[in-house]
Amino acid sequence: MGDHDGGMDASVSAGGMDASVPPPSPPPPVAAPGAPVVHANANGTQPCAAAPFTGMYDEAAGVCRSPAPTGGGGAAAPAAEAPANGERSLPPGFNSRTIGPALIGARDANLRIERYAEPARRMAERIAADYEAGRIGHLDARNQAVTGRTELLHQTRAQLSPGARRMSQVIREEGHTVEDMASRYALRLLENDAAVRQRFRLPTVTPGEPGYNANAVQRAVAQLRDTEEVSRMIVLRDPARPHLPPAAGRTNPVATGGARVIRVVAPIAAATGAIAAGYEVLNAERGERAWTAGRELVNIGGGTLGSMGGALVAGYVASLACGPGAAACALLITLTIGIASTYAGGRAASAAYEATVPRDTFSALPDAEDVVQAAPAAAGGPLNATAAAGGLRGAMHRDQAEFQRRPTAPRSSGGAAYIPSRDPNPGPTCGGLGEAPEELVCR
Repeated sequence: MGDHDGGMDASVSAGGMDASVPPPSPPPPVAAPGAPVVHANANGTQPCAAAPFTGMYDEAAGVCRSPAPTGGGGAAAPAAEAPANGERSLPPGFNSRTIGPALIGARDANLRIERYAEPARRMAERIAADYEAGRIGHLDARNQAVTGRTELLHQTRAQLSPGARRMSQVIREEGHTVEDMASRYALRLLENDAAVRQRFRLPTVTPGEPGYNANAVQRAVAQLRDTEEVSRMIVLRDPARPHLPPAAGRTNPVATGGARVIRVVAPIAAATGAIAAGYEVLNAERGERAWTAGRELVNIGGGTLGSMGGALVAGYVASLACGPGAAACALLITLTIGIASTYAGGRAASAAYEATVPRDTFSALPDAEDVVQAAPAAAGGPLNATAAAGGLRGAMHRDQAEFQRRPTAPRSSGGAAYIPSRDPNPGPTCGGLGEAPEELVCR
């Protein structure tokens, strides 16, 4: 029996049991959350297989780490990644590159409305009132209205930015002559009035329809061109559309409507860009605020130049893709290419600035906080003395305490004047000056 026991001990010591019965697995380590724990399997072959350390093996330290607490009992939440250099933590719409294009767009929109659309409307209404009052004839009225609007158009177009000027040319918003306007509204009179067509024996004035005669239509237009009926269509409001101004003062509705929207939206975009620039500068690292301010200025310039170049390209593309008078098509193309070119220009300029200007270029310049903190010390004179003694509040407290320490002459309880020589218990008599000016000598 003892031999048998000795043989088992020998087999165990020789590793016989290891070959037949696997040893029990060690219990999972217990550690406080976040503390490094060496795991039994932390040899690289099966790292951190036991809960709660699954997948948390730190190869550099050679240990398993428990997940950090999340408060909800779940897995550890990944740490928020810091934004890369040059990338901003603001929403995408907040970017300083929109400042320049937005200001240019607001200026162009305001010029179109204040220098062209509104003056043309007021002029047409004034001429219509003069015509209806009999102060001018119908031919003079339409001549003044048409030539006046054309002059306003050319004056305003000369003040627009190159991109807006090109767009105005693309939509064929040219100044019409009196003859062109008269021919257009003479043809419209034929289209809308069957009695007039019957008078000229025209079954139709639409090309392609049965009975259309181009020569007969041209003769009818030439005869109607100088009539008062056509002049009234040019000078007066359309009875079917009384909410619109007279034809002579009516601008392109799509272009003018877009200008009214841009005049409101563009300042908001410029303000958001300014907020983004200020946010970037104020939240930059100390010593990098001047560099960040320079990057924002470059970003603004790049976006402005990109938008101006894109507007010219958009005008060329719109001239090929859009037909005459297609203001909606031209406006859509201009906005699309303008936004893309603004982004590309600002992004390229910022990337070039970051690649060529080191971040520590302006580190020697003081930050605004340093200037504010150094201002009291640099002021000198009484300010320093007052600040060192506790400021104005401290000086006021010292004066009050000094006043309370000074003895005062006793006062009688009645209304008679107090005379020290008649007081049976006279107090100290104070008068005269001591060595210091603020001391009273009491006897």
